[in-house]
Amino acid sequence: MENDKNFQNILTDIIEKTIDEYGETPSNYCIPSICLTPDICERIEEIDKQYVEETNLQNMRWLEGLFYIDRDNKPNIYIKLPKCVDCENINKEITNMFVSLSHELTHYFDYIYLSEYSKEEKLRMLQENKPFLFWTEFHATYISYSFAIKNKILVMNKDEFWKSIVQKFNEYCSNQCFGIELVANDFSRMFGEYLAWREIFDELPQYPEEIMINDKFGKIYEFFCEHKSFEELQNDMELLNNLVYALENK
Repeated sequence: MENDKNFQNILTDIIEKTIDEYGETPSNYCIPSICLTPDICERIEEIDKQYVEETNLQNMRWLEGLFYIDRDNKPNIYIKLPKCVDCENINKEITNMFVSLSHELTHYFDYIYLSEYSKEEKLRMLQENKPFLFWTEFHATYISYSFAIKNKILVMNKDEFWKSIVQKFNEYCSNQCFGIELVANDFSRMFGEYLAWREIFDELPQYPEEIMINDKFGKIYEFFCEHKSFEELQNDMELLNNLVYALENK
């Protein structure tokens, strides 16, 4: 029982520190339901098979976290529960759980802001906005990594980080498919991770050519550099749309 209480306190601490990292949060938010489960896809399949089919979730068994809107427009956060939860000994699975919670909570705040901005109350419908999906994947990674780095949950030196980010870039490029879905799930996160670490290692290049596919991706990266909050984003939604949809034009 004491371990459960300690674990709950740690999750509460992650939420509070993510909110601090996020900055000004929406005025009408309340923390969504948080579910810890060994298999996110299996859990969602039990309650919403249509969502699983529409999002191809059955092929994403690797998911560490998911921001899910149910059919009643209720937001939920699902986090993969490690096989062994021992918060005194932080391993990779525990680290992923902490970062994932911060990441999905950032998505929640982003979509509440988008709902206010667009006057659209149906959050599930807003998730069909692919350019915004692209930005919120960047933003959620940027915020969650910033939180994790500052709180010593993620620890690397500059050379270790540079090696890991270049390795990720090479793995993504080997896919040979640069559609918008891949961008949203891979490259946007990579850019968020890079900018979070660059705030620690300011000697890293401002424009890292080694992890740019082409000028179109470079322009999106530069857009992210200047739009790290919804407040900065909201006046440039049309520009975001143009930049993201330009990726589909060879």
